[in-house]
Amino acid sequence: TFCQYEYARTRPDERWLTLYRGTHDPEEYAVRREGTDGLVELNNLSSFTSDREIAWEFGSSVWEVKVPLAKIVFYSGLLPRSLLEGEKEHLVLGGEYRVKKLRF
Repeated sequence: TFCQYEYARTRPDERWLTLYRGTHDPEEYAVRREGTDGLVELNNLSSFTSDREIAWEFGSSVWEVKVPLAKIVFYSGLLPRSLLEGEKEHLVLGGEYRVKKLRF
């Protein structure tokens, strides 16, 4: 609830945030392809970063995802001295997401 309150306060005109997810095993996900894009079913809680370059540290494959702000439950900087600050991490509720595979 606090995360949603902060987004409403600091980003009143935004509904989506572009985030990135690196993975070493994209074939482990149920991906329905649509050209270079796909539809992926993610776990109950997944980790993303807001920094495209940091995402490459977490896998040889990186997805770009537009995440609805309502599905973000925590992000670095939300609380003072957060443990997740260095990776610009966002914790996102699972579900189906449209992903765009990025090239290195």
